[in-house]
Amino acid sequence: MRRAVLLSVLVLAACAGEDDNGGSAAAGPHDGLTPAGAIVLSPANPAASPKDEDPCIILNPFGHFYLAWLSNRDGNDEIYVMRSSDGQFWSSPYRVTVNPDADWYPTIIYDTNRYHMIWMRQTASTRTVWYNSSPDGITWQTANEQPVTMGVSDDFVPYMVVIGGVFHVYFDSEMRSGDATRGLFHVTSTGRDSIGVATGWSAPVEITALNDATESDQFPFVAPRPGGGYLMTFIRHAGSATAINGYLDPTSDINWATSADGTAWTYGGAMMAEDGATDTIPALYTAGTEETFSFMRGISGQPYIIDYDYSQLASWPTGWNNVTLANGVGGWSSRVTPTLKANTYIRVWTGAADLRIYHEVFTR
Repeated sequence: MRRAVLLSVLVLAACAGEDDNGGSAAAGPHDGLTPAGAIVLSPANPAASPKDEDPCIILNPFGHFYLAWLSNRDGNDEIYVMRSSDGQFWSSPYRVTVNPDADWYPTIIYDTNRYHMIWMRQTASTRTVWYNSSPDGITWQTANEQPVTMGVSDDFVPYMVVIGGVFHVYFDSEMRSGDATRGLFHVTSTGRDSIGVATGWSAPVEITALNDATESDQFPFVAPRPGGGYLMTFIRHAGSATAINGYLDPTSDINWATSADGTAWTYGGAMMAEDGATDTIPALYTAGTEETFSFMRGISGQPYIIDYDYSQLASWPTGWNNVTLANGVGGWSSRVTPTLKANTYIRVWTGAADLRIYHEVFTR
């Protein structure tokens, strides 16, 4: 495995507006969604060495699902999207980026009647974060792409949330940190136009409260908390800060932090003690009031997906849910979205054996 995402899951947005066809709408429950095992979601990829990775799935306020992911199906690493009104039948893939450089790790969100996306673009010598928006989540004008950062190593992995109408982007960087490790950084939008598109970005600010001086911090993922404020999960490891796969080091552990405003963060701790197993590529989702970490755990070389509840942190590993043992498909980049059916969720992830995007419906 070369890498995996970022990306991302967004809880149901509390926004009002028009549906995808321009009219007022409110989708009913997704009655057809029933618990099922792992099913391939990404369409057949004709590339000589096909790869479909970095999934991010959301549910918009009108009951429609959107999936964004990386694919090389047209000969280059580009971002694609699909959508579904019921979580069972999906559109054909629509291409978001058209660039000779590689585009990875999309995060797609819905806010102010538009869809917004960030991702990482890699040239021969730089990795930077980019932004674009779309009125329907399908039509993306490449002429409207704008750089969020202009660094040399702004990458693994960018994530975005909206707080008080402001876009907050989190990423990690090796070149920006003042030591030999990777550190977490934060950028905010400086304005939005009349239709909600970001018009500028702040300079990156290091999240010094969370960055370790001797180990690298990577893969920030931020989610609103049921009781208010924000929870972040990220990894910390002693692996190489410059190697692209440094985050797969056996010292990699899941960490967390909390914030009232998404800007000032308080370090919470590490989920587990050093145990020789790689724990990496974390995400968060909320089921009812339970906040759950979802991440890859590399046991004997097998990438298992693990779910673990925040309320159980003091008793790790008692109570973990080994998702891979249940559905039979190992992988990474697990992302979860709620549905409009009570206690029912959709998970997407990258399958380790074939680099396809899988999904499953489950209940909690």
